[in-house]
Amino acid sequence: MKNLIVILAVIAGFCSTARADIMARAELSHTEGQTAGGVVNFDEIKGHVRVSGKLTGLSANSVHAIHIHDNGDCSGPKAEAAGAHFNPAGKRHGGPNSDEHHSGDMGNIRTNKQGIAEFSFITTEFSLTGGATSQIINRSMVLHKKEDDLVSQPAGNSGSRIACGIIRIISE
Repeated sequence: MKNLIVILAVIAGFCSTARADIMARAELSHTEGQTAGGVVNFDEIKGHVRVSGKLTGLSANSVHAIHIHDNGDCSGPKAEAAGAHFNPAGKRHGGPNSDEHHSGDMGNIRTNKQGIAEFSFITTEFSLTGGATSQIINRSMVLHKKEDDLVSQPAGNSGSRIACGIIRIISE
Protein backbone atom coordinates (compact mmCIF):
# COMPACT_ATOMS: atom_id res chain seq x y z
CA MET A 1 0.00 0.00 0.00
CA LYS A 2 2.88 2.36 0.81
CA ASN A 3 4.31 1.96 -2.73
CA LEU A 4 0.91 2.69 -4.24
CA ILE A 5 0.70 5.94 -2.29
CA VAL A 6 4.15 6.97 -3.53
CA ILE A 7 3.22 6.17 -7.14
CA LEU A 8 -0.02 8.14 -6.84
CA ALA A 9 1.86 11.09 -5.34
CA VAL A 10 4.31 11.09 -8.25
CA ILE A 11 1.49 10.91 -10.79
CA ALA A 12 -0.36 13.70 -8.99
CA GLY A 13 2.80 15.83 -9.23
CA PHE A 14 2.80 15.46 -13.01
CA CYS A 15 -0.91 16.23 -13.23
CA SER A 16 -0.66 19.39 -11.15
CA THR A 17 0.69 22.74 -12.20
CA ALA A 18 4.17 21.84 -10.92
CA ARG A 19 6.88 22.94 -13.31
CA ALA A 20 9.34 20.42 -14.64
CA ASP A 21 12.88 20.67 -13.30
CA ILE A 22 14.12 20.23 -16.86
CA MET A 23 12.54 19.59 -20.26
CA ALA A 24 13.84 17.99 -23.44
CA ARG A 25 12.47 17.09 -26.86
CA ALA A 26 13.27 14.78 -29.74
CA GLU A 27 11.91 15.84 -33.11
CA LEU A 28 11.80 12.64 -35.15
CA SER A 29 12.33 12.75 -38.90
CA HIS A 30 11.73 9.86 -41.24
CA THR A 31 14.55 7.74 -42.55
CA GLU A 32 15.04 7.04 -46.27
CA GLY A 33 11.87 5.74 -47.96
CA GLN A 34 9.69 6.21 -44.86
CA THR A 35 6.99 8.72 -43.86
CA ALA A 36 7.01 8.58 -40.04
CA GLY A 37 7.85 11.54 -37.86
CA GLY A 38 6.73 13.47 -34.83
CA VAL A 39 7.76 14.77 -31.45
CA VAL A 40 8.63 13.09 -28.15
CA ASN A 41 8.82 15.29 -25.05
CA PHE A 42 10.61 14.55 -21.78
CA ASP A 43 9.77 16.37 -18.53
CA GLU A 44 11.74 15.60 -15.38
CA ILE A 45 10.30 16.31 -11.95
CA LYS A 46 12.03 15.09 -8.80
CA GLY A 47 13.86 12.22 -10.50
CA HIS A 48 10.90 10.95 -12.52
CA VAL A 49 10.68 11.47 -16.26
CA ARG A 50 7.39 11.78 -18.11
CA VAL A 51 7.76 10.71 -21.73
CA SER A 52 4.96 11.87 -24.05
CA GLY A 53 4.70 11.98 -27.76
CA LYS A 54 2.74 12.18 -30.95
CA LEU A 55 3.98 10.29 -34.00
CA THR A 56 2.41 10.45 -37.45
CA GLY A 57 2.87 8.99 -40.93
CA LEU A 58 2.39 5.41 -39.77
CA SER A 59 0.05 2.65 -40.92
CA ALA A 60 -3.39 2.50 -39.33
CA ASN A 61 -3.75 0.26 -36.26
CA SER A 62 -0.08 -0.74 -36.28
CA VAL A 63 2.40 -1.39 -33.45
CA HIS A 64 5.95 -0.04 -33.41
CA ALA A 65 8.94 -0.32 -31.08
CA ILE A 66 10.40 2.86 -29.65
CA HIS A 67 13.83 2.99 -28.04
CA ILE A 68 16.48 5.39 -26.87
CA HIS A 69 19.78 4.68 -28.66
CA ASP A 70 23.32 5.42 -27.49
CA ASN A 71 24.45 8.00 -30.00
CA GLY A 72 23.05 11.43 -30.70
CA ASP A 73 23.46 10.97 -34.42
CA CYS A 74 20.69 10.05 -36.86
CA SER A 75 22.84 10.06 -39.98
CA GLY A 76 22.75 7.32 -42.58
CA PRO A 77 19.82 6.21 -44.73
CA LYS A 78 18.40 4.15 -41.85
CA ALA A 79 19.87 6.17 -38.94
CA GLU A 80 22.64 3.63 -38.48
CA ALA A 81 24.79 6.18 -36.63
CA ALA A 82 22.33 6.11 -33.70
CA GLY A 83 24.08 2.95 -32.54
CA ALA A 84 22.67 0.34 -30.17
CA HIS A 85 20.01 0.73 -27.47
CA PHE A 86 20.98 2.93 -24.51
CA ASN A 87 22.20 0.30 -22.04
CA PRO A 88 24.58 1.74 -19.42
CA ALA A 89 24.11 -1.26 -17.07
CA GLY A 90 24.98 -3.84 -19.73
CA LYS A 91 21.70 -5.74 -19.37
CA ARG A 92 19.92 -8.00 -21.86
CA HIS A 93 17.11 -6.59 -24.00
CA GLY A 94 13.56 -6.84 -22.62
CA GLY A 95 10.32 -5.01 -22.12
CA PRO A 96 10.13 -1.93 -19.89
CA ASN A 97 8.38 -4.00 -17.20
CA SER A 98 10.81 -6.95 -17.40
CA ASP A 99 13.22 -7.56 -14.55
CA GLU A 100 16.09 -7.16 -16.98
CA HIS A 101 16.10 -4.69 -19.88
CA HIS A 102 18.08 -1.86 -21.40
CA SER A 103 17.40 1.59 -19.95
CA GLY A 104 16.41 2.63 -23.49
CA ASP A 105 13.86 -0.21 -23.93
CA MET A 106 10.58 1.70 -23.93
CA GLY A 107 8.34 -0.99 -25.39
CA ASN A 108 5.77 -0.42 -28.10
CA ILE A 109 3.34 2.23 -29.24
CA ARG A 110 0.08 1.62 -31.11
CA THR A 111 -1.41 3.81 -33.82
CA ASN A 112 -5.06 4.68 -34.26
CA LYS A 113 -7.06 4.29 -37.47
CA GLN A 114 -5.46 7.49 -38.84
CA GLY A 115 -1.92 6.15 -38.33
CA ILE A 116 -1.22 8.46 -35.37
CA ALA A 117 0.30 7.26 -32.10
CA GLU A 118 -0.08 9.36 -28.94
CA PHE A 119 1.45 8.11 -25.71
CA SER A 120 2.52 9.16 -22.24
CA PHE A 121 4.19 7.31 -19.37
CA ILE A 122 6.42 7.96 -16.36
CA THR A 123 9.78 6.25 -15.83
CA THR A 124 12.83 6.28 -13.58
CA GLU A 125 14.97 4.30 -16.07
CA PHE A 126 16.91 7.38 -17.17
CA SER A 127 17.22 11.06 -16.40
CA LEU A 128 17.70 14.39 -18.06
CA THR A 129 19.92 15.77 -15.31
CA GLY A 130 21.77 12.75 -13.91
CA GLY A 131 25.31 11.63 -14.53
CA ALA A 132 26.61 10.14 -17.75
CA THR A 133 25.38 6.65 -16.92
CA SER A 134 21.72 7.64 -16.77
CA GLN A 135 21.44 10.84 -18.80
CA ILE A 136 19.71 10.75 -22.20
CA ILE A 137 20.40 14.29 -23.39
CA ASN A 138 22.13 14.23 -26.81
CA ARG A 139 21.21 10.59 -27.38
CA SER A 140 18.74 9.52 -30.06
CA MET A 141 15.10 8.45 -29.97
CA VAL A 142 14.36 5.82 -32.62
CA LEU A 143 11.04 4.54 -33.95
CA HIS A 144 11.16 1.07 -35.52
CA LYS A 145 9.09 -0.45 -38.31
CA LYS A 146 7.84 -3.45 -36.31
CA GLU A 147 6.66 -4.35 -32.84
CA ASP A 148 9.33 -5.16 -30.24
CA ASP A 149 8.84 -8.79 -29.17
CA LEU A 150 10.44 -7.78 -25.82
CA VAL A 151 12.55 -10.97 -25.81
CA SER A 152 14.85 -11.39 -28.84
CA GLN A 153 18.44 -10.28 -28.42
CA PRO A 154 19.88 -7.79 -28.87
CA ALA A 155 17.00 -5.50 -29.93
CA GLY A 156 13.61 -7.27 -29.86
CA ASN A 157 13.39 -8.13 -33.56
CA SER A 158 11.80 -4.73 -34.11
CA GLY A 159 12.84 -4.16 -37.68
CA SER A 160 14.37 -1.21 -39.44
CA ARG A 161 14.62 2.31 -38.06
CA ILE A 162 11.88 4.40 -39.67
CA ALA A 163 12.34 7.68 -37.77
CA CYS A 164 15.01 9.20 -35.56
CA GLY A 165 15.58 12.38 -33.56
CA ILE A 166 18.18 13.75 -31.14
CA ILE A 167 17.05 14.37 -27.54
CA ARG A 168 17.87 17.99 -26.72
CA ILE A 169 17.24 20.31 -23.80
CA ILE A 170 14.52 22.86 -24.56
CA SER A 171 13.66 26.17 -22.96
CA GLU A 172 10.25 27.78 -22.85
